[in-house]
Amino acid sequence: MGNIAQAADPCTVLAACPDRWLTLTTDPVLGPAVQHVLLDLCLPEMAGLRKPSVSAAHRLNRIADRIRKRRCLLELAADQVHAAADECVRRGRLLAEPRASKTAKRHTVSDLAENLALLSINPSHLAKACALLLRLPQPAVVSDPPGTRRYLFAAGAERPTPAELLERDYR
Repeated sequence: MGNIAQAADPCTVLAACPDRWLTLTTDPVLGPAVQHVLLDLCLPEMAGLRKPSVSAAHRLNRIADRIRKRRCLLELAADQVHAAADECVRRGRLLAEPRASKTAKRHTVSDLAENLALLSINPSHLAKACALLLRLPQPAVVSDPPGTRRYLFAAGAERPTPAELLERDYR
């Protein structure tokens, strides 16, 4: 009895054999459990939380992160992924106009649209996400982050003034 192996983390075990996921997910006994571990779609503890919009957005983001890391998961359980995305949108009322500040709204709406583009096939949800994106204020100036543009000057050459550098900057 001293040599009984301890059970390993299911995520670690499945991560070691991605070539067997299709077989495991279609297995009549192990299939639902394997899908749960791979996709993390069944999160009943989130259903009873006080802020359904926060928990639904978190759940949708978590599923999208899993799909981004392993694209083959979408092929294995497309119906479950689409159903989970639709449930998150419905339960959390994620496509309602956000009431937060402009900065938080911009990040929330763009993240939501990106996640729905990956996970949802519901044309109504995708259209509403696009409408929310269109309501965001357009940026006035698009520029590179500071420090990304480098200028090299020849030794002994006269360095241009900042005004001259700006004149040649055609962003």
